[in-house]
Amino acid sequence: MKTYTSTNSNFEKVRLLAPEFESILKQFKLYVEDGEIDFELLEISSTPYAIKDIPSLNDGKYIYLNENNKEMLDCIYLFFSDQTLLTYVEPYKEKHYRCFFDILAKEQVNFNEYEEHQHPELNFLIEKEYISIDENGIIQITNTVRLLILKDLYHNEVGSFYNYPNSFQKEANQMKRDEMIVFESSLFSKSEQSYFNYFLNKSEFTNGLDLRNSYLHGTQARPDETKKHYYAYFTYLRLLFMTLLKIEDDLFISKIINHKS
Repeated sequence: MKTYTSTNSNFEKVRLLAPEFESILKQFKLYVEDGEIDFELLEISSTPYAIKDIPSLNDGKYIYLNENNKEMLDCIYLFFSDQTLLTYVEPYKEKHYRCFFDILAKEQVNFNEYEEHQHPELNFLIEKEYISIDENGIIQITNTVRLLILKDLYHNEVGSFYNYPNSFQKEANQMKRDEMIVFESSLFSKSEQSYFNYFLNKSEFTNGLDLRNSYLHGTQARPDETKKHYYAYFTYLRLLFMTLLKIEDDLFISKIINHKS
């Protein structure tokens, strides 16, 4: 790796750092695909890889909602949106719960405390077996683990399968069979890919900063535009650190899986 000193300008630092960032991505891709890093092959590979194409050592690393399952998406909205009418029920209005799920998690809510016009949505959740009504009329969640997974996906858009406890992994596998979620494998999750793409290229955002193409192809700002190069340098450092942490996590997960097997 090329080195730089405190006397290098930020422009020079980025010009040195950008190719090393690409090299790390290529080395990891080769390692995943071949089990080793062939540096001779690396030397003849000059085309940068798309961020989405950087693989993971671990199958089914991420889980996402199945966007084709409309009924499930409707149920998730009723549980976790702060806009649904199920959030508002006497005598809990003054506690300002954020969503229906939070009310059920913290209160003993009776079905009859809801107004008549709210019953169709509750009946829909009963029909889909997300909730049930006990002998005292109290609304009960039928599968708490499933709903916690769905809550994670609703708020974060992605779940890290191997960082779930065993009971959550088992439930996630069942949810896959029920076509509620899909599994995908890559080093970066979809939201992380979008984050990297915004800074590095214009493949996803027309207003992306396009730092990768600019600095690798020599079309960046003039050397005397110091503020732009200062921002680019620390952006590249942030992306580099994030990449190294993602690789470390991927290697750690692979080690744990192989140890269990």
